Amino acid sequence: MHHARRAGAADLVALLRRRALASGVVVGARVLAGLAVVAADAPDLFADLLGPALPLVLLTLAHNAVVARLAVADVPDEGTTRAPVHLRSN
Repeated sequence: MHHARRAGAADLVALLRRRALASGVVVGARVLAGLAVVAADAPDLFADLLGPALPLVLLTLAHNAVVARLAVADVPDEGTTRAPVHLRSN
């Protein structure tokens, strides 16, 4: 997507963003389906996910929400950001 944005291909950027979001939705649906299987096949494990492991589950959900937010955020063009100090030529 970076190269498409640099080339000024806004339509390609939009297409790639939609594909990335669709992939995220598919992966999320598969995770939920996997949890349903765990609930049916291993109820003790599922109970542990909702019990002692709940803080880690919530942390994972929060992390994924942040990643999803970054995926849909408009990233500034390369010219509007500064390179890290160790990568600057001057």
